[in-house]
Amino acid sequence: MESQTAESVFEFLTAKNPVVNYPKPTSKTNTSCPAWYTPRQLKHWDEFKFQTLEAIYRGELMDQARRKRSNLPPYPYLKYDVDCVVDDEPTTIHLLTKWNHTIVTASLDSVKKFQPCNWVPKARTTRLQEISITGNDIQRRQRLHPRRQSTRYKRKKTSFGMRPDAGGSLSSSTDAMTDASQRVESFPKEYKTASKWNSSVVLKKFLIEKTGKWRPESARRNELMPIRQIYSYCVRHACRYGCILTTGEAFIFRIRPRIARPGEVFHWNREGQYFWKSLIGFRLGHCDIC
Repeated sequence: MESQTAESVFEFLTAKNPVVNYPKPTSKTNTSCPAWYTPRQLKHWDEFKFQTLEAIYRGELMDQARRKRSNLPPYPYLKYDVDCVVDDEPTTIHLLTKWNHTIVTASLDSVKKFQPCNWVPKARTTRLQEISITGNDIQRRQRLHPRRQSTRYKRKKTSFGMRPDAGGSLSSSTDAMTDASQRVESFPKEYKTASKWNSSVVLKKFLIEKTGKWRPESARRNELMPIRQIYSYCVRHACRYGCILTTGEAFIFRIRPRIARPGEVFHWNREGQYFWKSLIGFRLGHCDIC
């Protein structure tokens, strides 16, 4: 595609996304782990919409995004028959890094007066310190959700590192010299192949009830594994927000208690007792604007 330059951050972020070619993947099985946490409910995040963005900082954020400027870089150059052929996670990461990450990072730098959360290619240190799921975690989760454990899994090492594919970290002029490895993770991201997973399968296959609760046995389904995976990352890193990124959508969510009463504050429970809300179907290129 021909390289061109946007006149505003808003134009930069809302440019037409590249057309992606999806060859048939060699496997449709998603990564799974019996020790992953399972959210109790999954619902639409109704409060998150375009009007919300317009109201942030009393409208100043959108004013800055729409303001004409000459310091934005050109759109990334893409070779369609190379960069836009996506059939696995490495090619997914390649396109997201070359297109989305470049556009989002430049846009965030243009509004850094608001101290945004930067998109970083490596998840940072967890608030709970770096930890991993151990065999004890697996046994505890199996007592809560008993099922037959395969012999194949028992032969594997019973630990699972809880580090997402990418993340987000807060930065400002006051911590510019801080060691990046010491910054705390704020926004975990997990990359998935669009031809293997999309959020609509959760609704099309009727895996959840109208209340948002899972139907019997649905938490063990292959389609739910990416949600359980990124949800577990958020629990372990004590992050309220996270997302699953594909070249077709950004599945963005927030976590909150299932029951909210007047005056009740948010709290973190190591067992993952949260109320999960999600925004489905955000287009490629818009994933990190907030």
